[in-house]
Amino acid sequence: MLYGGVIMNIGISILLSLLLSLPAYIKKSFTYIGLIYAFLTCLIFCVCGGIGAYISLVALYVITVVTDKVKKEKKEHIEKSKHEKGSKRDITQLIDNLFLAAVCILIYKIVKNEVFYIMFVTSLAVSASDTSASGIGILAKKTYKIFTFKKAERGLSGNVSILGFIASFVAAFLIALTYLIHVKSIYIIVIVTVFGFLGAFLDSVLGCFQVKYQCKKCGEITEKKIHCEMPTEYKSGISILNNGMVNFLSNFMVLIIVYIILSL
Repeated sequence: MLYGGVIMNIGISILLSLLLSLPAYIKKSFTYIGLIYAFLTCLIFCVCGGIGAYISLVALYVITVVTDKVKKEKKEHIEKSKHEKGSKRDITQLIDNLFLAAVCILIYKIVKNEVFYIMFVTSLAVSASDTSASGIGILAKKTYKIFTFKKAERGLSGNVSILGFIASFVAAFLIALTYLIHVKSIYIIVIVTVFGFLGAFLDSVLGCFQVKYQCKKCGEITEKKIHCEMPTEYKSGISILNNGMVNFLSNFMVLIIVYIILSL
């Protein structure tokens, strides 16, 4: 009976993973390699965290799709021109957004410590918050430098907007709400929301030091190594601190803080 239950659980997990990853691939949201990674990651979430973890991932996916749709319809030209990564998600983008969440849910499955499940949801909240901040925030009419609050150019990491802050907080809260499927706790909802939002804020702070380049042809400042179909030249920032590294570090720092707070 126990063996049969395990097989059924894995079977349901595979089905749920396919239901989420295949439509994304059909809509060309993922590359082929990205699809495989997304499927395996979703499978890990389902097997280790059950339906609650799956719903959290679905919420992140929906937020990402909605954000991408708004961004594509309104300001896609800014995103393509300046950001290091485009709308189609490859393996590196998925690892940046889901790797730490996968690690947390695996540890939760092994040690049965609720702290790691909370860290898992928080990691997804950081990803959703950051995605919404950059995707919706780019629509704002006014953008500011995070340290000086002086007006700045839209589309570059390290610049923020009021609209981006609002979108970021709402996204973190929506992911936090999915924790209620697992355990009903208002306190944890607040924790996940606050630190999900904080993760996106730290992402913007680190983004100020992110490497930026200048196009040799048009002179535009960008995060892309190739612009106007030719290599760009280094302009500012730390060379190894690219978009992926910024995402990973901001997520990692928040998870460490959450672990310390919940372990006291």
